Amino acid sequence: MLNTKVELISGIFTEILSIVNGNHDGGTILILVIDTLLLPIIIFGFFICCCARTAYLLRIYSMLYYIFTATEILVTIIAIILFIVNKSSYVNDCINRNKNNGILGKDPVGDCENEFKIVESLLIIVCPLYIIVAIHFALVIAAYAASRKDKERNVSLVLEDSESNISSAH
Repeated sequence: MLNTKVELISGIFTEILSIVNGNHDGGTILILVIDTLLLPIIIFGFFICCCARTAYLLRIYSMLYYIFTATEILVTIIAIILFIVNKSSYVNDCINRNKNNGILGKDPVGDCENEFKIVESLLIIVCPLYIIVAIHFALVIAAYAASRKDKERNVSLVLEDSESNISSAH
């Protein structure tokens, strides 16, 4: 959970630097907007974890984290699809990058297609794991909020019972 928050904040800074340097496209700007909109959820989560652990606030954070998780899952799936669909763009960028760096093998197209296949394989393996971890933490937060609610309910029942015993004794 903390790792996701740090990645979000560092991702925002990376995207801003990319836009400032002129290395951006519509996707970078869209991701920056989404990440910036999710930042208040992360700040609220830090506040809840550090200061106010009431069941009500934890429940709100749990719902907000579900929204965060759903958004991250959608963005991840869209990124995978866009990467796979834009294979030719990736291969062309790879060839140009290799030319600019003076790295040209016997078959630059084949080398870049192999690189694409490796990155594609990593995305197909890593992204579902990321989605599973994100869902796991959303469920952990929801379970903690529910247990906190039960504890607060039990404490209030005990207080009500003790108050009724005190008033009936008089």
